[in-house]
Amino acid sequence: QNSFGIMVAVRYVDDIIKQEQKIQKALEKTLEESRISNSIVSAIGKIYFSLYRIVLENDQYEEISAEQEIHRLTGKVGLASEKMKEICDNFVCQEHYDMVLKFFDLSTLADRLKNDDTTALEYKAKDGNWHLARFIVKIRNEEGRAIHVLYVTRIISETKRREESLALWQNVQKEKAKQKLIFCHGFLTTYGHR
Repeated sequence: QNSFGIMVAVRYVDDIIKQEQKIQKALEKTLEESRISNSIVSAIGKIYFSLYRIVLENDQYEEISAEQEIHRLTGKVGLASEKMKEICDNFVCQEHYDMVLKFFDLSTLADRLKNDDTTALEYKAKDGNWHLARFIVKIRNEEGRAIHVLYVTRIISETKRREESLALWQNVQKEKAKQKLIFCHGFLTTYGHR
């Protein structure tokens, strides 16, 4: 006679449901953290029209795009140094080209960020707008050297126009004050000893 042994394992459904609920809560928490993180990036993205995540160690970039208040990685990746040159070629006016190209030199960026978490440069674009280019340290290595940065660009034309208007107004006021001093000096010289 043949005898067969049967092994029966019993697992309570309650245990399975508890485990599934635990996993569901963890997923919901992760989703909420992702939403909060995205809202922070979206808030920052309202003032910047381009955002790139750059890994300095291997010269790689990843573009971050803004669409309808949601920021996401676009999937556009590549050599960061080539992307910076492309941005310079496509957007920067000839008058500021060399200065911006030097600022975009990623081989010197970590040294320039040694004592700062950000560095920025204003330049005029080919379309006549003023831009503010900024690198922001995202991650430093154990030695404190910047290894991951964000590159962002903001249009600052309106701010530049206000600055130029204020500077012009100040120059006009200085000139008026100078003319008053000349007039008063002349008046006192002519009529002061009568």
